[in-house]
Amino acid sequence: GPISFRPYMASSFAQPGFDSTHHAKLVVDKVTQLPIDAINMMFAVQLGGKVSSLGGGDGSDGGVRGSTSVSKAFRTAVMMQENDSDWNLPRADEHQIDWATTTGNAFAALKGFEGAYLNEPDPSLPRGEYEDRFWGDNFGELQRVKRKWDAAGLFNCNQSVYN
Repeated sequence: GPISFRPYMASSFAQPGFDSTHHAKLVVDKVTQLPIDAINMMFAVQLGGKVSSLGGGDGSDGGVRGSTSVSKAFRTAVMMQENDSDWNLPRADEHQIDWATTTGNAFAALKGFEGAYLNEPDPSLPRGEYEDRFWGDNFGELQRVKRKWDAAGLFNCNQSVYN
């Protein structure tokens, strides 16, 4: 049968003026901590342009920065740093989850980093912290809308807006 795949992710958004020297050092330090046979991934995705505005990328057509359910951290970021642990065997669970958690927390603590991509915050974060990392100040309003349209809580998952 197929081999099971076990992923664990954590991400953060680099804001303009982030500490690139400490970011580069942390990438090197974390990668060199991995065993030679690790299949973990670390990558950065450039952001900006149209993602930074609901309208045009330069705001010239009336786009209003921040008027979205997505956190301000996503809309203002210049880069997303993603850290993935990927493995196959249960015996590696503790080590791989620990690597992803400590790596994700280390990037989140760097000067100029904040937030998390929707499907990639550390799932072990306590209630309240996850919501703040992705939705920021928008979460209360999203809960109000969710209660209005899904009062029974029919649509729910670990990383969704809850009632």
